[in-house]
Amino acid sequence: MSYDFEVPVRKKRKEKKSETITLEIGQKVRYVFFSNITFEGIDENGDVILKDKSGNIKKVSKSLFQKYVEI
Repeated sequence: MSYDFEVPVRKKRKEKKSETITLEIGQKVRYVFFSNITFEGIDENGDVILKDKSGNIKKVSKSLFQKYVEI
């Protein structure tokens, strides 16, 4: 399953441009200052589900996810 998001994507020289990308379940992302976070999908309330390498689950609102995620 995959989801489309409008997120900032880091380009050359650390410039960020917003692009629509498709995230697959299980894809690694960077969220705020956390790296090596796995995208796990969207729950029934529209929150994004993230999992760290220890298996801890975190739910964040879709708008915050789109603002602070890096691919």
